Amino acid sequence: MGITAMEVDQSLYIFRSRETIMAIWIYVDDGVIASNSPEAVSNFKSQLCTEVEIKWCDEISQIVGLECMFGKGEVAIAQRRLTDSILAAYPQKIVKIEWPPPVLPTVNSNLKDDILDPTPFQSVIGSLAYILSGS
Repeated sequence: MGITAMEVDQSLYIFRSRETIMAIWIYVDDGVIASNSPEAVSNFKSQLCTEVEIKWCDEISQIVGLECMFGKGEVAIAQRRLTDSILAAYPQKIVKIEWPPPVLPTVNSNLKDDILDPTPFQSVIGSLAYILSGS
């Protein structure tokens, strides 16, 4: 079929010919296709349905936790529910944003060990990185 799997996301495939481009996203048995050729989409679906059963989404507002918004000539995605749930899981003192940054005392061996524990900070950063990698 001349389709290439993307290295970063193995559920995303690209088809290119001289006049046609298709982005095909398949996750388990759900699928979405974006293309400049409705005829190519129809042909692709017909060929693939002889091999596997896929539920094709013609219009999407949400898919695998991503909110999808469409405007004239643009597409935007967001993960508000996931972001809110991750931030709600952490105490506000960890997530608190201050500007300008506060001046902190110099770190020395007299401070309690729990003050120096990097785990909460690393956990927040890891969760936010997870959100970014999904978007």
